Order: sequence, then structure tokens, then C-alpha cells
Amino acid sequence: MYRAALLGSTALVAALAFTPATAGTVGSGDNLEVSLFGEVRFQINHRSQDDSAGFGRGFQFVTDEGELGIEARNTADNGILYGVEIVLNVNTDDTTNGDKVFAFIDSDNFGRIQLGDNDNAADSLFVDGADVIAARGGYDGEVSDVFNFGNWIGVGTDNVGKSTKITYFTPNIAGFTLGASFTPDTGAAGASFGEVDNNGSFEKVFDIAGNFVGEFGDLEIVIAAFGEFGDSEDPAVEGPETLGIGGTIAYGGFSFGAGYTDFGEAGTNQTTDPGTDAGSWWDVGLGYRSGPWGVSVGYYEATFEHGAGVPDHTNKVLTFDADYEVAPGWTTAASLSFNEAENRDGVAGDDNDGHSFIFYNIFGF
Repeated sequence: MYRAALLGSTALVAALAFTPATAGTVGSGDNLEVSLFGEVRFQINHRSQDDSAGFGRGFQFVTDEGELGIEARNTADNGILYGVEIVLNVNTDDTTNGDKVFAFIDSDNFGRIQLGDNDNAADSLFVDGADVIAARGGYDGEVSDVFNFGNWIGVGTDNVGKSTKITYFTPNIAGFTLGASFTPDTGAAGASFGEVDNNGSFEKVFDIAGNFVGEFGDLEIVIAAFGEFGDSEDPAVEGPETLGIGGTIAYGGFSFGAGYTDFGEAGTNQTTDPGTDAGSWWDVGLGYRSGPWGVSVGYYEATFEHGAGVPDHTNKVLTFDADYEVAPGWTTAASLSFNEAENRDGVAGDDNDGHSFIFYNIFGF
């Protein structure tokens, strides 16, 4: 669940959640200084659910993440920091080569510009309950991979993902940072010259976001909000209109967070399916951290409306999480979640209840 960290003068928030990967310099080229970072996660999971079709064994071994990151940067004579970041998917079953590929230009005076395939401003600046949860963030981790919720939005904040975009962040002024992104076509990533503008993607998507980080003695407060708006390439389908607000509070070793996001009617056809929506979610989390270990509890709920005569679909997760840093770059973690899905995908009585347990070994460099 590790949210994107902005570098240099636009750094946003001290990490309130577990973050294992740290970059290490491996050499310098003629133009840019190069560093590597990455992560490998191995998990053992157990799940017990009413709908166990295909998963009757009840447990799995999974290498659920393998990433290798490369950052190259330099500082110009005028003080401007510039460079590129590439995060490669290196797991044995990955079908997409790159997770992130973007360039950045960073200055204390004018802020930070990102060009390419990366998270947008809303995702980068937002905080919620998952940011204070230990381990892999509970419901922002792999619970939806091991439990059948039907439609699942997690703690998503946008409709654009890592599509190609331009993003700008202001310098941090008195604790405030603002950001904005523009994504021409949510179906475009990489060298997508063949991406057409009539295949049903969202287009001309703008998002505006901001957060405030305040420190008052031992108390730290983070407040964040965002809005995302755009069009659909299909005139019969609604475009993005997403709003969210969240915050965290930390004092001593304790931290509390909460968030809410509403995706409105994005992607729905109100002529054929009036009253449907793209879902909304809210969450709360409470964590405690001391030295190498952390524990937390969190609750998440999402609701999808399906119009007259069709029941709402609701997902609920109560999660208990813990992590322990065994040694630098090696952390063990565990997540126990009690899960419920009601009227999955709008089908009355199609419910699923149960629990899941995930144990991780996380290696980061």
C-alpha cells in the first residue's frame, strides 16, 4: 500500500505506514547518478469463505510482488534537480514490463513536474485510514486477492491509474502542497501511438489535489482532499467525477486515520441503468508503532448502488495487522481480516462471508 513518495522540495508527509524499500547508489554515469531499489514479497495465505469454489484447499504460497526500480538524477548548475524513475515488474508471471516510467524536474522555487506513466496528484497527496495500518495495510493489501468480494474498489482515488500524464506539485509552503494532473487518454501508456479516442476510455481527465502537514510539538496532523473530472469517449457513458477527503493524526507512537471517496457515476450509462454508480468507500484505522514493530486495527466499507429494484452491493473488512523489522531490509508481517460481501454485483442474496490470514516476508533494498 506504499503511496508514492515525492522527492526533493515537494516531499509531502513523514511515513506513517511501514515502508521497506530504500535506494542504494550503484554507480554514476556520465550524465546522471544511478541508484537501484526494489522489493520481493513472499506470502502464505489462508482463507475461509462461504464461496470457496476453486479454493477449497484453503491456503496458498504466493510470491505476490517482485519489482526492480532504477532512478537516475542530477542537479543542474542553476540548482534544478532532474532525472528519471523506472520501476520494472520482474515477477515470473508479470505481463506488463513497467509499473512506472517517468521523468521529473524539481526545484525549490517552482515545485515538481512529472512527465510519463506514474500515479496522479490525487493518489500521491491523499491519505486515509490505510496509511496508519501496519503490515501491508490490511484492506489496501492483498485481502481482495484471497477473498471473493465481487466488484472491489479498495481505497482507490482515481480513474486513470498509471496512464501517461503530466503532473505538477507546488513547493511546500507553510505546510501546504497542491498538485494537478492532466491525462489525455486513460487507455494510453508508454509508446501508445495506436491508442484511439473512440474505444470507451476516459479522456481529458483533470485532477486537483492538496494536503496540509502540520506539526504541533509531538502532534502531527495531515489533511488531504482531491477532485477528479473528465469525459468519456463513449457519449452514452458518464465521465469521471470523483471527490475524496481524508486525514491522519499521529502522537507519540499512536496514529489514527480516516478517509472517504465517492466515484460518482463514472463509467455508467444512466439511460439504460438509471440510479447506478461507480461506488464509494470509507475507512478508519488506528495504529501503534514502537521501534521495529507495529500493530493496528482498521475497518473498511464500500457501497455500489444499482438503481431501482436492484439491491446495493456492499463490501466490509475488519482487519488486524502487525509487522516486525527482523533486520535492515527484511520485515515479517501478518494480516487477519474478517470479510463480508452482500449482494455481490447487485445480485440479491449472493453473499460471501469469512476470514483471511496472510503472513508475509518482505525484502526491500
